[in-house]
Amino acid sequence: MPEPGTGAPPASSATAPPAARRRGRPRDARADGAILDATVELLGRVGYSSLRIDDVATNAGVSKTTIYRRWPSKVALVVATLGEFKLAHVPMHFTGDIAADLESILVNQYASLDGSPFGHALPGLVAEKHADPALAEAVDALWVDRRARLERVLAEAVAAGQLRADADLDVLVDLIAGPGYYRLLVAGGGLDPSKAVRYVRAILDGASPT
Repeated sequence: MPEPGTGAPPASSATAPPAARRRGRPRDARADGAILDATVELLGRVGYSSLRIDDVATNAGVSKTTIYRRWPSKVALVVATLGEFKLAHVPMHFTGDIAADLESILVNQYASLDGSPFGHALPGLVAEKHADPALAEAVDALWVDRRARLERVLAEAVAAGQLRADADLDVLVDLIAGPGYYRLLVAGGGLDPSKAVRYVRAILDGASPT
């Protein structure tokens, strides 16, 4: 029966009009990837202070409007780039053999940094983060993320009896991660996977149960 004063049948879930669609074109994931790749490549070549959105747009093959629609500023774009790198992390798992696990973690970490666009960009980002709190927060988040995951691997090894029960996990993380970042950020030169294995063996000699 029609509703009073309308002359039309009541709306039902079957006859109600569909919800209005979102206006505009859907976001293109390929453009996102191209923009982030161009950003990290340029960071490695020119550094954060000289990074220009115009150059990112040219290298990514998109317009500046496309970039600004996603990220409103240079620092927002760089923060997103660092977040993407954090998500594409080196796997860190305890499989029951802590020596093999740590060797695998470091070898893969070195491979992801040595000669890569992000490896070239990282020293400049670390140097320039002190002038920009938002950049500093994004860079520091990388270390926090990696430390937490590596410490979980070590904690599982302690629980499994493969490391001493009184092992100082915070210090162990420093000792495991430190040499690679020292060579990358301070000493220069490549990251040698064979040295990663030697670092792990030297560290575990002092942390393994007797």
